[in-house]
Amino acid sequence: MNEVDFSVLVPAAQAGSKAAQDALMTRFYGWSVSEARRVVRDSERAKDVAVEFWAWLFKGKGVLGYDAAKGAFYPWMANQLRYRAL
Repeated sequence: MNEVDFSVLVPAAQAGSKAAQDALMTRFYGWSVSEARRVVRDSERAKDVAVEFWAWLFKGKGVLGYDAAKGAFYPWMANQLRYRAL
């Protein structure tokens, strides 16, 4: 598994870097579908949840709500995804 440098990618994504957003989505899209499937128990709905999550994360205020001082990005991202799946 390739390591992801969240300390570089997340601030860049927060600043609107399309390359950083693409890097995060490319690396974690499959994971997001799998995590959503654990909650919704339906593959097609899980894909919908994942797409909605990524749209929220980068098109809305999602990633801007992350504060590194309050914890690591990966657990924050996982919690946000599960919340949306529910």
